[in-house]
Amino acid sequence: MKARFVHTRFHHSLLWLACVVCAAASVPLFYARGQVDPTLAAAAVLGVLAGSRAGFYFGGRARAKWLKLLMAGVLVAVSLLYFRKAFL
Repeated sequence: MKARFVHTRFHHSLLWLACVVCAAASVPLFYARGQVDPTLAAAAVLGVLAGSRAGFYFGGRARAKWLKLLMAGVLVAVSLLYFRKAFL
């Protein structure tokens, strides 16, 4: 059972790496065409950095039950926002 857990983590890290490599390879093309707003990109990078640090800090200290409830709450909130945007 432990080998499967390690394999799943390894697979997840490879998927993450593939996404980062694809995004990093396409950024110069979009930037050269003027399709990237540098201030918006910088704000996104800082938000991702802050979110990943907070997630790393709280993820190791919180119980899995509370993390699952938090994720469910975020998903419900996002789905309500999309529902409102689509139908109201």
